[in-house]
Amino acid sequence: MSDYNNLEAKLEAIFRNVLVAAIPAGLNHFTGLTDQLLQLPKSVCFCPTSAEVVIGSSVHRAQMQIQVESLGLDENNAADSGAVLSAHQTRVAQVRDAIMRDDIIAVLNQAAIDLAIEVTVIDLLNPSLVEDTESFNLRNALNLEVIAANARI
Repeated sequence: MSDYNNLEAKLEAIFRNVLVAAIPAGLNHFTGLTDQLLQLPKSVCFCPTSAEVVIGSSVHRAQMQIQVESLGLDENNAADSGAVLSAHQTRVAQVRDAIMRDDIIAVLNQAAIDLAIEVTVIDLLNPSLVEDTESFNLRNALNLEVIAANARI
């Protein structure tokens, strides 16, 4: 069975495709769990879980996390740290704006068609933006719930 034969991986690919189109330069885009060796700055679309809303309906409620990670701050150079933080905040805003736009459902469903993925995104719920620092790198995550059918409706 292909990794892209499950809803979580399909949603990751769709969200990544939207980000690649919206932010073609300045940010490397990945899906799934990644290791520390991937090139920074990066965005990672990760869908750890989904559950069918009504058994047999093919409609799922999935958790989606889009992480944005940049090289960390240099405590010995305040001027560079300010530029790094500013660039990271710009990347986070670009990801947020790409996903939280008014027509995102249509954009996600068009991405599914473009990728020949049999998924229909129905709604996005409960968006939240969290901030973290990991291994001296700057990290933010946009968390949201995706209501999607594992078929084209």
